[in-house]
Amino acid sequence: MNTKIIVVALLVCIFSFLSKAQDQSAYSIWNNGTTAYMGNLDLDACYYTVGVEIDNFQFISSQTSTYNYKTNEISALGVSTVSNDYFYLYVYTGEDWSPTPAIMNFPKDNYLIYSIQSDQTVDQFNYFSTMVISGLSNENPVGTFSVTKLAPTSNNYKVIDVISGQFSSSVYNWGIQTFNVIFTNGSGLFVNVYTQGGQLQSSNKYSIASTPDNYNIASSPYNSVYIPVTNLVYSFVDLVQTYTKVSISDLFKQYPLNNKFYDLGYFSNSAFRSVSTKIYSMAGHTTKQILYFVSSTTNLQQYPTGIVINKFTISFTGNTLSSTLFEYSPINMWTY
Repeated sequence: MNTKIIVVALLVCIFSFLSKAQDQSAYSIWNNGTTAYMGNLDLDACYYTVGVEIDNFQFISSQTSTYNYKTNEISALGVSTVSNDYFYLYVYTGEDWSPTPAIMNFPKDNYLIYSIQSDQTVDQFNYFSTMVISGLSNENPVGTFSVTKLAPTSNNYKVIDVISGQFSSSVYNWGIQTFNVIFTNGSGLFVNVYTQGGQLQSSNKYSIASTPDNYNIASSPYNSVYIPVTNLVYSFVDLVQTYTKVSISDLFKQYPLNNKFYDLGYFSNSAFRSVSTKIYSMAGHTTKQILYFVSSTTNLQQYPTGIVINKFTISFTGNTLSSTLFEYSPINMWTY
Protein backbone atom coordinates (compact mmCIF):
# COMPACT_ATOMS: atom_id res chain seq x y z
CA MET A 1 0.00 0.00 0.00
CA ASN A 2 1.15 3.53 -0.75
CA THR A 3 2.73 5.01 2.39
CA LYS A 4 1.32 8.47 1.55
CA ILE A 5 -2.19 7.05 1.66
CA ILE A 6 -1.47 5.42 5.02
CA VAL A 7 -0.15 8.70 6.44
CA VAL A 8 -3.13 10.68 5.13
CA ALA A 9 -5.59 8.13 6.50
CA LEU A 10 -3.84 8.19 9.87
CA LEU A 11 -3.95 11.99 10.00
CA VAL A 12 -7.67 11.97 9.17
CA CYS A 13 -8.32 9.50 11.97
CA ILE A 14 -6.30 11.56 14.45
CA PHE A 15 -8.06 14.79 13.44
CA SER A 16 -11.44 13.09 13.73
CA PHE A 17 -10.55 11.76 17.18
CA LEU A 18 -9.29 15.14 18.40
CA SER A 19 -12.35 16.92 17.02
CA LYS A 20 -14.61 14.44 18.76
CA ALA A 21 -12.64 14.78 21.99
CA GLN A 22 -13.22 18.53 21.87
CA ASP A 23 -16.99 18.17 21.48
CA GLN A 24 -18.96 19.41 24.47
CA SER A 25 -21.06 16.70 26.09
CA ALA A 26 -24.11 17.16 28.25
CA TYR A 27 -26.69 15.16 30.11
CA SER A 28 -30.16 15.92 28.84
CA ILE A 29 -33.86 15.13 29.15
CA TRP A 30 -36.37 15.18 26.30
CA ASN A 31 -39.78 13.90 25.17
CA ASN A 32 -40.98 12.48 21.88
CA GLY A 33 -44.73 12.79 22.53
CA THR A 34 -45.30 9.41 24.18
CA THR A 35 -42.01 8.60 25.93
CA ALA A 36 -39.68 10.58 28.21
CA TYR A 37 -35.92 10.15 27.89
CA MET A 38 -32.74 10.81 29.83
CA GLY A 39 -29.40 10.44 28.14
CA ASN A 40 -26.26 12.01 26.74
CA LEU A 41 -26.23 14.86 24.26
CA ASP A 42 -23.30 15.81 22.04
CA LEU A 43 -23.85 19.56 21.73
CA ASP A 44 -21.44 20.04 18.83
CA ALA A 45 -22.39 17.04 16.72
CA CYS A 46 -26.03 17.35 17.88
CA TYR A 47 -27.14 13.81 18.58
CA TYR A 48 -28.64 11.95 21.54
CA THR A 49 -27.56 8.70 23.17
CA VAL A 50 -30.48 7.28 25.13
CA GLY A 51 -29.79 6.23 28.71
CA VAL A 52 -33.31 5.85 30.13
CA GLU A 53 -36.72 5.43 28.50
CA ILE A 54 -39.89 6.02 30.53
CA ASP A 55 -42.96 4.95 28.56
CA ASN A 56 -46.26 6.83 28.80
CA PHE A 57 -44.56 9.71 30.55
CA GLN A 58 -43.57 13.30 29.79
CA PHE A 59 -41.06 15.57 31.52
CA ILE A 60 -42.40 19.08 32.17
CA SER A 61 -39.85 21.87 31.82
CA SER A 62 -36.28 23.07 32.31
CA GLN A 63 -37.25 24.66 35.62
CA THR A 64 -38.60 21.37 37.03
CA SER A 65 -35.40 19.43 36.37
CA THR A 66 -31.94 19.66 37.89
CA TYR A 67 -28.50 18.07 38.10
CA ASN A 68 -26.31 17.40 41.15
CA TYR A 69 -22.65 17.54 40.11
CA LYS A 70 -21.51 15.94 43.39
CA THR A 71 -23.70 12.85 43.08
CA ASN A 72 -23.93 12.84 39.26
CA GLU A 73 -27.73 12.58 39.55
CA ILE A 74 -30.21 13.94 37.03
CA SER A 75 -33.65 14.66 38.48
CA ALA A 76 -36.76 15.56 36.52
CA LEU A 77 -40.41 16.04 37.37
CA GLY A 78 -43.05 14.74 35.00
CA VAL A 79 -46.54 13.38 34.52
CA SER A 80 -48.01 10.12 33.31
CA THR A 81 -49.87 10.30 30.01
CA VAL A 82 -52.17 7.51 31.21
CA SER A 83 -53.03 8.74 34.71
CA ASN A 84 -52.56 12.48 35.07
CA ASP A 85 -53.16 12.69 38.84
CA TYR A 86 -49.61 13.11 40.16
CA PHE A 87 -46.31 14.83 39.51
CA TYR A 88 -43.58 12.18 39.74
CA LEU A 89 -39.88 12.79 40.35
CA TYR A 90 -37.44 10.50 38.54
CA VAL A 91 -33.78 10.47 39.57
CA TYR A 92 -31.02 8.60 37.71
CA THR A 93 -27.23 8.67 37.83
CA GLY A 94 -25.60 9.96 34.68
CA GLU A 95 -22.89 7.36 34.02
CA ASP A 96 -24.63 3.99 34.22
CA TRP A 97 -28.21 5.36 34.20
CA SER A 98 -29.22 3.41 37.29
CA PRO A 99 -32.23 4.65 39.30
CA THR A 100 -31.79 6.12 42.77
CA PRO A 101 -34.23 5.49 45.63
CA ALA A 102 -36.17 8.75 45.12
CA ILE A 103 -39.86 8.22 45.76
CA MET A 104 -41.32 11.72 45.51
CA ASN A 105 -44.78 12.24 44.09
CA PHE A 106 -47.15 15.16 44.42
CA PRO A 107 -50.95 14.95 43.96
CA LYS A 108 -51.87 17.55 41.36
CA ASP A 109 -54.96 18.49 43.36
CA ASN A 110 -52.67 19.75 46.15
CA TYR A 111 -49.47 20.92 44.46
CA LEU A 112 -48.41 23.09 41.56
CA ILE A 113 -44.65 22.74 41.18
CA TYR A 114 -42.84 25.69 39.63
CA SER A 115 -39.21 24.61 39.99
CA ILE A 116 -36.71 22.24 41.58
CA GLN A 117 -32.99 22.91 42.00
CA SER A 118 -30.26 20.76 43.55
CA ASP A 119 -28.26 22.48 46.28
CA GLN A 120 -25.23 20.41 45.20
CA THR A 121 -24.95 18.53 48.51
CA VAL A 122 -25.64 14.98 49.69
CA ASP A 123 -27.84 16.17 52.57
CA GLN A 124 -31.27 14.65 53.15
CA PHE A 125 -33.09 17.86 52.16
CA ASN A 126 -30.90 18.65 49.16
CA TYR A 127 -33.42 20.12 46.72
CA PHE A 128 -34.86 23.61 46.67
CA SER A 129 -38.34 23.90 45.21
CA THR A 130 -40.99 26.53 44.57
CA MET A 131 -44.62 25.46 44.63
CA VAL A 132 -48.21 26.42 45.36
CA ILE A 133 -49.79 24.21 48.04
CA SER A 134 -53.58 23.94 48.19
CA GLY A 135 -56.18 21.89 50.05
CA LEU A 136 -53.80 21.07 52.92
CA SER A 137 -53.15 22.51 56.38
CA ASN A 138 -50.13 24.46 55.08
CA GLU A 139 -51.85 25.68 51.93
CA ASN A 140 -50.78 28.94 50.33
CA PRO A 141 -53.01 32.00 50.66
CA VAL A 142 -54.23 33.29 47.29
CA GLY A 143 -51.46 35.17 45.47
CA THR A 144 -48.58 33.46 47.25
CA PHE A 145 -46.25 30.51 46.70
CA SER A 146 -43.90 28.54 48.94
CA VAL A 147 -40.16 28.07 48.86
CA THR A 148 -39.33 24.60 50.16
CA LYS A 149 -36.54 22.11 50.65
CA LEU A 150 -37.26 18.58 49.46
CA ALA A 151 -35.99 15.22 50.68
CA PRO A 152 -36.36 13.05 47.57
CA THR A 153 -35.63 9.72 49.27
CA SER A 154 -38.35 10.15 51.93
CA ASN A 155 -41.09 11.97 49.96
CA ASN A 156 -40.92 14.81 52.45
CA TYR A 157 -40.44 18.58 52.34
CA LYS A 158 -40.26 21.59 54.62
CA VAL A 159 -41.49 25.11 53.86
CA ILE A 160 -38.75 27.69 54.41
CA ASP A 161 -40.57 30.80 53.12
CA VAL A 162 -43.86 32.02 51.67
CA ILE A 163 -43.64 34.71 48.97
CA SER A 164 -46.39 37.11 48.02
CA GLY A 165 -46.31 37.42 44.25
CA GLN A 166 -46.03 35.54 40.96
CA PHE A 167 -43.15 33.12 40.37
CA SER A 168 -40.87 33.94 37.43
CA SER A 169 -37.75 31.79 37.70
CA SER A 170 -35.27 30.20 40.09
CA VAL A 171 -31.62 29.18 39.94
CA TYR A 172 -28.95 27.78 42.25
CA ASN A 173 -25.67 29.70 42.13
CA TRP A 174 -22.95 27.12 42.76
CA GLY A 175 -20.23 29.76 42.96
CA ILE A 176 -21.58 31.38 46.13
CA GLN A 177 -23.96 28.55 47.16
CA THR A 178 -27.20 30.51 47.14
CA PHE A 179 -30.68 29.85 45.78
CA ASN A 180 -32.25 32.76 43.85
CA VAL A 181 -36.02 33.10 43.42
CA ILE A 182 -37.19 35.70 40.89
CA PHE A 183 -40.77 36.91 41.24
CA THR A 184 -43.07 39.84 40.63
CA ASN A 185 -45.81 41.51 42.64
CA GLY A 186 -47.67 44.81 42.65
CA SER A 187 -44.50 46.62 43.70
CA GLY A 188 -42.27 45.34 40.88
CA LEU A 189 -39.61 42.71 40.18
CA PHE A 190 -37.78 41.07 43.10
CA VAL A 191 -35.06 38.51 43.77
CA ASN A 192 -34.98 36.59 47.05
CA VAL A 193 -31.66 34.95 47.92
CA TYR A 194 -31.46 31.95 50.27
CA THR A 195 -28.40 30.31 51.81
CA GLN A 196 -27.63 26.68 51.07
CA GLY A 197 -29.28 25.77 54.37
CA GLY A 198 -32.50 27.59 53.45
CA GLN A 199 -32.26 30.87 55.37
CA LEU A 200 -33.43 34.06 53.65
CA GLN A 201 -30.27 36.11 53.01
CA SER A 202 -31.70 39.08 51.11
CA SER A 203 -34.75 40.34 49.23
CA ASN A 204 -34.11 43.10 46.71
CA LYS A 205 -36.11 44.95 44.11
CA TYR A 206 -34.62 44.66 40.61
CA SER A 207 -35.06 46.47 37.32
CA ILE A 208 -34.58 45.38 33.70
CA ALA A 209 -31.98 47.62 32.07
CA SER A 210 -30.42 48.46 28.69
CA THR A 211 -33.25 47.17 26.52
CA PRO A 212 -32.89 48.23 22.88
CA ASP A 213 -34.79 51.15 21.37
CA ASN A 214 -38.25 50.39 19.99
CA TYR A 215 -38.65 47.26 22.11
CA ASN A 216 -41.08 46.78 24.99
CA ILE A 217 -40.55 44.33 27.85
CA ALA A 218 -43.09 41.49 27.56
CA SER A 219 -42.11 39.18 30.41
CA SER A 220 -40.16 38.92 33.62
CA PRO A 221 -36.85 36.94 33.57
CA TYR A 222 -37.32 33.19 33.04
CA ASN A 223 -35.35 29.95 32.49
CA SER A 224 -32.48 31.28 34.60
CA VAL A 225 -29.21 29.33 34.47
CA TYR A 226 -25.92 29.63 36.37
CA ILE A 227 -22.94 29.38 34.00
CA PRO A 228 -19.83 28.28 35.98
CA VAL A 229 -17.23 29.43 33.44
CA THR A 230 -18.37 33.06 33.84
CA ASN A 231 -19.65 32.68 37.43
CA LEU A 232 -22.81 34.54 36.44
CA VAL A 233 -26.56 33.94 36.29
CA TYR A 234 -28.27 34.46 32.93
CA SER A 235 -32.00 34.69 32.17
CA PHE A 236 -34.19 35.26 29.16
CA VAL A 237 -36.71 38.08 28.86
CA ASP A 238 -39.29 38.40 26.08
CA LEU A 239 -39.28 41.65 24.13
CA VAL A 240 -41.77 42.92 21.53
CA GLN A 241 -40.81 45.25 18.69
CA THR A 242 -42.94 48.40 18.92
CA TYR A 243 -43.84 48.67 15.23
CA THR A 244 -43.63 45.16 13.79
CA LYS A 245 -44.90 43.43 16.96
CA VAL A 246 -42.27 40.72 16.41
CA SER A 247 -41.58 38.86 19.67
CA ILE A 248 -38.05 37.79 20.59
CA SER A 249 -36.32 36.32 23.64
CA ASP A 250 -33.16 38.19 24.59
CA LEU A 251 -30.39 37.14 26.96
CA PHE A 252 -29.97 39.11 30.20
CA LYS A 253 -27.23 39.00 32.83
CA GLN A 254 -28.18 39.28 36.51
CA TYR A 255 -25.99 41.87 38.20
CA PRO A 256 -26.58 41.86 41.99
CA LEU A 257 -24.22 44.75 42.77
CA ASN A 258 -26.82 47.23 41.51
CA ASN A 259 -29.90 44.98 41.37
CA LYS A 260 -30.36 44.96 37.61
CA PHE A 261 -30.89 42.51 34.76
CA TYR A 262 -28.80 43.78 31.83
CA ASP A 263 -29.78 43.05 28.23
CA LEU A 264 -26.77 41.65 26.38
CA GLY A 265 -28.47 42.39 23.06
CA TYR A 266 -27.50 39.14 21.34
CA PHE A 267 -30.85 38.68 19.60
CA SER A 268 -32.31 42.18 19.46
CA ASN A 269 -29.14 43.33 17.64
CA SER A 270 -28.84 40.40 15.24
CA ALA A 271 -30.71 38.76 12.39
CA PHE A 272 -32.89 37.09 15.00
CA ARG A 273 -34.69 40.41 15.52
CA SER A 274 -36.61 40.03 12.25
CA VAL A 275 -38.17 36.72 13.26
CA SER A 276 -40.17 35.52 16.23
CA THR A 277 -37.73 33.60 18.41
CA LYS A 278 -38.41 31.58 21.56
CA ILE A 279 -35.69 30.20 23.84
CA TYR A 280 -36.31 26.97 25.79
CA SER A 281 -33.11 26.05 27.60
CA MET A 282 -29.40 26.83 27.70
CA ALA A 283 -26.10 25.56 29.11
CA GLY A 284 -22.52 26.78 29.18
CA HIS A 285 -19.35 25.09 27.95
CA THR A 286 -17.37 23.62 30.85
CA THR A 287 -14.08 25.37 30.02
CA LYS A 288 -14.75 27.96 27.28
CA GLN A 289 -16.95 31.05 27.12
CA ILE A 290 -19.43 29.35 24.82
CA LEU A 291 -23.18 29.23 25.38
CA TYR A 292 -25.49 26.62 23.91
CA PHE A 293 -29.18 27.44 23.69
CA VAL A 294 -32.24 25.71 22.29
CA SER A 295 -34.65 27.86 20.31
CA SER A 296 -37.37 27.80 17.72
CA THR A 297 -38.01 30.40 15.03
CA THR A 298 -40.79 31.12 12.56
CA ASN A 299 -38.86 32.31 9.50
CA LEU A 300 -38.11 29.53 7.01
CA GLN A 301 -35.86 31.72 4.83
CA GLN A 302 -33.40 32.70 7.54
CA TYR A 303 -33.53 29.76 9.94
CA PRO A 304 -34.94 26.25 9.76
CA THR A 305 -38.32 25.87 11.38
CA GLY A 306 -38.51 23.71 14.47
CA ILE A 307 -36.02 23.23 17.26
CA VAL A 308 -32.47 24.52 16.80
CA ILE A 309 -29.40 24.10 19.00
CA ASN A 310 -27.30 27.25 18.64
CA LYS A 311 -23.74 27.75 19.79
CA PHE A 312 -22.13 31.15 20.30
CA THR A 313 -19.44 32.93 22.25
CA ILE A 314 -20.36 34.69 25.49
CA SER A 315 -18.70 37.94 24.53
CA PHE A 316 -19.73 41.47 23.74
CA THR A 317 -20.69 40.52 20.20
CA GLY A 318 -22.23 37.14 20.91
CA ASN A 319 -20.99 35.81 17.56
CA THR A 320 -22.91 32.72 16.50
CA LEU A 321 -20.63 29.74 15.89
CA SER A 322 -23.18 27.26 14.56
CA SER A 323 -26.87 26.40 14.37
CA THR A 324 -28.16 22.87 13.91
CA LEU A 325 -31.70 21.60 13.41
CA PHE A 326 -32.68 19.07 16.07
CA GLU A 327 -35.42 16.45 16.02
CA TYR A 328 -36.59 16.68 19.63
CA SER A 329 -36.18 19.65 21.90
CA PRO A 330 -33.82 19.14 24.85
CA ILE A 331 -36.01 20.22 27.77
CA ASN A 332 -32.90 20.77 29.84
CA MET A 333 -29.19 20.04 29.57
CA TRP A 334 -26.17 20.06 31.88
CA THR A 335 -22.65 20.10 30.49
CA TYR A 336 -19.90 17.90 31.88
